[in-house]
Amino acid sequence: MPDDGGIETRFRQGMRRLASGVSVVAARTPDGKRCGITATAVSSLTVAPPTLLVCINKATWLGAEIARSGAFSVNLLGRGQKPVGLAFAGIGGHSGEDRFAVGRWQDGATGAPLLGGAVASFECLVDQVIDRSTHLIVIGLVREVHGATEAGRGLIYADGNFGVCLPV
Repeated sequence: MPDDGGIETRFRQGMRRLASGVSVVAARTPDGKRCGITATAVSSLTVAPPTLLVCINKATWLGAEIARSGAFSVNLLGRGQKPVGLAFAGIGGHSGEDRFAVGRWQDGATGAPLLGGAVASFECLVDQVIDRSTHLIVIGLVREVHGATEAGRGLIYADGNFGVCLPV
């Protein structure tokens, strides 16, 4: 049954107002292919042990592969990395492995792809995957953190637009 402006539409409109950091979540499949998506549903979960969670639409290639891969990365995009965010969102005709042509990528110790120049990159081992409606909630145990000590402004997304975090 269509929503017709009901609670789901109002929920979506309300959540668009929430500014979120822009990340690329990426993994290498067991057969060696790289996959990744742009994500704004990323959050720290615990500091001890370092754990984070990401929410991934089950319809994406990454959604189908992340549990099988056993490891993934979360790459926090910075000021000049909007093209990376757009490519991994599938904008501009990028899909599959072609998305990795945008930005500088290398493999981390876990095998997960890491974005050069990211504000911070986290290498994670898949700890748990929770199936919830249209999405998977992936809990990752952080094994490595890269770039977090360097200065850089994070890219944010709110109300359909990209922006940069500024001090108040």
